[in-house]
Amino acid sequence: MIKKMFMLSLFLIFTMKSPSIFGQQKCFFGVMRIQNENAAFGTLFLGEYQSEFIESKFEKINNPQKNIENIEVQVKKVLKNFEVNKLYPGLDAYGTPSFINLTEEGSEAASEYTVAFTGISTKNKKLPIFFWTSKDLSLQPIKAKKIVFSEKDQIPFKVKIKDVLEKATSSKNKPKYDYKLKNILSPVVLKPEDSSEFITMVFPLTLEYSLSRSGSEKEIDSDGFFFFIYNTKTKKIISSRFGHPEWNLYATEIKVIKPVLFFSLAGKTYFFSEYYGPWEYTGYAIFELETGKKVLETY
Repeated sequence: MIKKMFMLSLFLIFTMKSPSIFGQQKCFFGVMRIQNENAAFGTLFLGEYQSEFIESKFEKINNPQKNIENIEVQVKKVLKNFEVNKLYPGLDAYGTPSFINLTEEGSEAASEYTVAFTGISTKNKKLPIFFWTSKDLSLQPIKAKKIVFSEKDQIPFKVKIKDVLEKATSSKNKPKYDYKLKNILSPVVLKPEDSSEFITMVFPLTLEYSLSRSGSEKEIDSDGFFFFIYNTKTKKIISSRFGHPEWNLYATEIKVIKPVLFFSLAGKTYFFSEYYGPWEYTGYAIFELETGKKVLETY
């Protein structure tokens, strides 16, 4: 009886120190995106992972100043889960394992919807570096190869692009300039090695507009992109999004998506991506490949 009680006591002590036995520990994520000679700077994802991705919930309104205040509150909550002078695991844009050492923290750049960090040298690494708080997270990089789509195969996507762009230029959140589509360039098509059917496509766009009332002086804009997730087996578009960094401040649906890194987690495939839009907002997001659902983003 005494022996059984002793074993039970050991079990309770062990499980109290190891919460992952009954439930996975919360994991938080960040991005190191810029480096100069003295420091590297990054941003935080507002949300967490605990068996699934959970976005931070806060009120988003059309008052930019109020939104900044709401975001700052969330940033501070997430920031509490990052420790200074601690190594965090991560992956660079090539999928190479990297470790980030946070040496200083701050939130001076709140007006840009971001929080700044400094870290160790990232020489021989391709930025951005995606990192997280839990060393026990079974996150694995997935290699992706570029594939070529023929001009004929691109036709249905180009029809979709023209239709969406026409609506975007005439909506209530239309851009300052009267953009006209000039060219749809060849897409960057990526196929993750673990996927037999899902691919991502990013079409660069060339837009034309005029600064003069007469319309005689034409300007060229190359900042627009169109993103697709496509199922090659069912021949269906899973997700699509037009993006431009200078469209309209209130056009929150206008976002550029450019996949950086694919990875697997708990049997699902995700991709870490550039995710930015008006007005020259720079950010990142994590998407589920099979559904196109955005599961986390930075601010």
